[in-house]
Amino acid sequence: MTIAPRYRRLVLKVSGESLGSRDAPLDPERMGEVAQSVAAIRAMGVVVTLIVGGGNIYRGAQATRWHLDRPQADAVGMAATAVNALLLDGMLDTMGVPAHIFARGPASGSGNLYHREEVRSVLARNEVVILAGGMGVSGFSTDVPAVHAAIDTMADVIVMAKHGVDGVYEKDPRRHSDARFLPSVTASEALRRNLRIMDASALTLARDHGKTIHVVGAADPNAVKYAVEGKEIGSIVQPL
Repeated sequence: MTIAPRYRRLVLKVSGESLGSRDAPLDPERMGEVAQSVAAIRAMGVVVTLIVGGGNIYRGAQATRWHLDRPQADAVGMAATAVNALLLDGMLDTMGVPAHIFARGPASGSGNLYHREEVRSVLARNEVVILAGGMGVSGFSTDVPAVHAAIDTMADVIVMAKHGVDGVYEKDPRRHSDARFLPSVTASEALRRNLRIMDASALTLARDHGKTIHVVGAADPNAVKYAVEGKEIGSIVQPL
């Protein structure tokens, strides 16, 4: 039986930290799982825009050790997203899934320069768009361009595959064993309670533009597919 997808058009935001570990920052198995997940939901007729972080390769917290100021550190982080994008693009290619990288800033050499109309043309052919380089300027995490992409592509939802959690909690479950899971929450409540679903500026933008956010755990390779199929998984952040 064919399952009608809950979402027809989505932006998938994958945490860079979930693509590797301290000992192996670039994990082919994990990269393959993400590519397979994208292939699976595309096969269901879902239009997919994929944006990846670079935290498995470089994080801003390392700036002091490398004697970098904030703009330099952010440039390295943006370049790191290009590495992940290129690897995922290669894996999708081997699966027969057509994909195109669009990039900004220090990552721009990894693909075409980001242009909204060109991105929409690729998606109209049901080909996957991979975004690298964030916003292309210092001061933004990949949360902000994920929301911008959802606005530009008229996506139904932003699915966030997060590292270390399987949804939204009232406090960090990795530090607090009594942290309560929240299957549903509004963006306004999340901002008021500082739930750290994504950057506050990105969450505000999502709320103001009516974009739903579905948070799932990156550790489960089937989580995104289950979310698209309509199964009860993760947490949904309503744009209210």
